[in-house]
Amino acid sequence: MGRSPSPVRERTRDRDRDREDRYSSSRSNRKRSRSRGRYEDRDRSSRHKSSRSERDRRRRSRTRSPRPVSPVVGPTITYEDSPSPSRPVVPVEIANELTAPNTGIKFNSAHLSKAAMEWLEEKIAEQVTARVREFDDLVREKVSKAKLEMEQRLRAQIEQEMKDEMEAMERRERESKERCSAMERELQEKIKAVEESERKLNESRLEMLEVKGKLEMERALIQKEKEALTKNEQQSILNKGGSMRPKIKMTLGKL
Repeated sequence: MGRSPSPVRERTRDRDRDREDRYSSSRSNRKRSRSRGRYEDRDRSSRHKSSRSERDRRRRSRTRSPRPVSPVVGPTITYEDSPSPSRPVVPVEIANELTAPNTGIKFNSAHLSKAAMEWLEEKIAEQVTARVREFDDLVREKVSKAKLEMEQRLRAQIEQEMKDEMEAMERRERESKERCSAMERELQEKIKAVEESERKLNESRLEMLEVKGKLEMERALIQKEKEALTKNEQQSILNKGGSMRPKIKMTLGKL
């Protein structure tokens, strides 16, 4: 039977697929936003050209002197850094990116037209959204990496704990076997000692029975001798008294 895939690998594959899907969707979104931005740029440029003549007429009618403008092509750049209160403030990072390099001229959004300001706001929003997405992707990647590392550490810790537990169980089993073997040897020695004691007791009993038999035989002989002596004494007493005489033994053939 084949081994089933690990859940950690499955989760890693799912995360990789999600990351690829997000990357492909973000690429398609960027392409669509670029194409839409090109069309909008064309529209804005046409509107900007039409409104340029109107701005020129308004500038001629103003009585105040215009601010010094640098001859840099592109977004309007000025030496002053006081934005109009009706215009949104451009972030410092974006302003630094739009600042002309090696000139020391700071970017000022107060001299941008409405269309240029809208375009700039859209670009800023796109960059902020892209950076937020990148930050989210980076955070998710770091979280997934940290989760994977934590799972690996936990797996290694659990495997080490199981290994230590198995070694402890094997050690306890060996110690139990050694104790059982020692107790078995001790029991065998005790059984042998009991058998030896029983054998010695049987031998002693047999010896005692043999001695008893001999003593009984001697007692019987002594009793017989005692009875014979008693009978002889009685016989001798009767012979002395004349009541009884010894019998005359006669044998034919001997005269």
